[in-house]
Amino acid sequence: MINKTATQLLRSYRSDGSDADDPVFQEALKQTGQDPGLGQWFKEEQAVDEVIRTKLSEIPVPGSLRDDILAMQAVHAKATPGFFGRHRGGLWAMAAALLVMVGGGMLWMNQQLPPLSFETYPQVAARFMQSKFELDIVAKDIAGAEQWMREQGFTGDLPIPTALADVTDRGVGCAPFDWHGEKVLLFCFWMDDGTVLHYYVMNADALPDTLPPGEMRMARYRGYQTVTWQEDQFAFVLTTSNFDLDTRSLLLDRVAGLRTPAALPPIGSTERWGEEDV
Repeated sequence: MINKTATQLLRSYRSDGSDADDPVFQEALKQTGQDPGLGQWFKEEQAVDEVIRTKLSEIPVPGSLRDDILAMQAVHAKATPGFFGRHRGGLWAMAAALLVMVGGGMLWMNQQLPPLSFETYPQVAARFMQSKFELDIVAKDIAGAEQWMREQGFTGDLPIPTALADVTDRGVGCAPFDWHGEKVLLFCFWMDDGTVLHYYVMNADALPDTLPPGEMRMARYRGYQTVTWQEDQFAFVLTTSNFDLDTRSLLLDRVAGLRTPAALPPIGSTERWGEEDV
């Protein structure tokens, strides 16, 4: 089973463990224990699912909901005989979908995203990690990721830090998304210890503000540490949920000669590290 098939299956795996004995998921679950990258993805996916499940369980269901649906069924059954007999499953599916939408299940599409800027770029990146996104492809190497980037309308070479280019033996996950009409590209890198690094690239011209050359802005947002910087025509965010990893050490080749690494604040200091937004 390839990872893409496993992720498609595991997206429907319930976070309360109800599907643990279902043979449909057994091979995919086994693969999460063998592939650190897939295992980390599944852990994060289950965490998001649990948040959604908890929030949905807090939504008060109107006591009249069942009677309202049955009443609607009776009315339509008279107008179109046999319709609800043929589409009963679809009716309940629509009712369930309505509850999910009311409860905020469509976290990414319906939320109010902040305006385009370097200040809000890391927030949008962190929010996207908590949405129900799916990788477009998993390129086997940097060349494949660069080809995918060109297909998304980006020109030039993919500016990958050396430390990321060295951990592509598991492939490079690729996913695009839209931020107020501007395209942002996500590249996922799986490290040997299971850490997943999320690397965002967009055209810097799409942002109304700029960053001084070589400056890195660091913040923590919604369980992710983020580093934001600008290089040539691109704007970048590097994120990870592994707070034990100093992500700046992965980027020194990008700012070499532009800013002394020793001048950067230590992790945990308040200078230039934003407060955790919980």
